[in-house]
Amino acid sequence: MATKTNTEFELLGINHLAPTCRDMKETVDFYSGVLGMPLIATTAAGPTDQVFFFDAGNGTCLAFMWSPDYPPAAPGVASPARYLEDNYRADPPAKEMDEAQLRATKGTAVGALNHIALNVAPEKIEEYREKLLAKGIDVSPVVSHAQDPSDPSCQYRQPDGLDDPLLFMRSIYFHDPNGIQLEMACWCRAMTEGEAVLAPAGAVDAPALANT
Repeated sequence: MATKTNTEFELLGINHLAPTCRDMKETVDFYSGVLGMPLIATTAAGPTDQVFFFDAGNGTCLAFMWSPDYPPAAPGVASPARYLEDNYRADPPAKEMDEAQLRATKGTAVGALNHIALNVAPEKIEEYREKLLAKGIDVSPVVSHAQDPSDPSCQYRQPDGLDDPLLFMRSIYFHDPNGIQLEMACWCRAMTEGEAVLAPAGAVDAPALANT
């Protein structure tokens, strides 16, 4: 990754993300049992509500929250309408989806958590995919991502094999029992300053961007 320094705050990374869950026991079974994340803290908030902290590595935690009062899952609003592992199949269902469905598939409501990506070593990505499959998890093929540092439009592109110097990340996608989209991702090279040059779009730009 490109080396840049935060001159405002000495941030040490993400302390924790706090998703909600439908059932704390099945969440523990998945994150500790399937993914092996140590459960390092459990907190009660009143007679029913719970917060359980799972160690995701390097000081980062997932702090799952549960309450009987939480609204039900809302695919297409609070989470993607279709999982990425479905879209990367040899014959993806997305081919049969209309434009409105495709928009719901790739996005979530403003303020919602679209997906969680867990950082892994590049040499482990294929091994971990096979391990998840052996555990009965529905997981995508390994997906490779590329970008040309000399392209000022910063367009996402498919790399030309694993030796392509434009390749910067590889990923696998799966989901947890709560419907949260998960990813295991590995960096393949350092990003350059030329790959962070897009002007940030605002809401007023949406109509113009939609027509390009």
